[in-house]
Amino acid sequence: MSGSSPKTTVGAPQAGRPLEEDFRFFTIPPANTPPQIPESICRLGTQSKQYASVLLQLSEAGSSDATKAMRLFRKACSKRVNANAPINAVMRDVYKMDAVPLNLLPGARWQLDDAGRLSLQLLIRIWLARRTPHAYSDIGDYASSLPQFNADGYYEWWTLARLFIDRILRRKDPLNIPTHAVPVKDISPRIGTRVYIMGKLRQRFKSFARKLGDSV
Repeated sequence: MSGSSPKTTVGAPQAGRPLEEDFRFFTIPPANTPPQIPESICRLGTQSKQYASVLLQLSEAGSSDATKAMRLFRKACSKRVNANAPINAVMRDVYKMDAVPLNLLPGARWQLDDAGRLSLQLLIRIWLARRTPHAYSDIGDYASSLPQFNADGYYEWWTLARLFIDRILRRKDPLNIPTHAVPVKDISPRIGTRVYIMGKLRQRFKSFARKLGDSV
């Protein structure tokens, strides 16, 4: 399927809703107190804590996708009743249950800066569509056929993310993508703002993918 693009199906209406319906990007306001992260997640390491922290903040800001993602992550981490279960065993549960979309293994090099948080929200929506394709009317089937999100399969995920962004930009609300959240002060005059932002989002999006050969 490499190189292919999502296509809508012509014919009878399908159940579900467009992938971009009810989606918006959320920014995280400064927090007075850090979010309370469950101990079952804290013990998994820095990457897991950072991911959970951003999910909780996005959820507090109003993101239903982040709320769903946090619920799935928490459930997977709590599967083993024994609090002393080996961390590797818990992470195997997390990945076996497809409870997270990104690389949480030691050595992951993603960043959850402003651009990273925007890319993460794109990734989560596509990941949720892959888990429940029947919920989306036009490209759910394509999402369900996406390969694992790793260094080899990431481009097919990005292809769908790029289409998703294009659809969002066609909306009447010009503020749906908070371009101010992606620093553009160092843009070369030869590079347009949109091209720069898309490149930055793609860079962050790709960094979330697991490396080939990663195992727990």
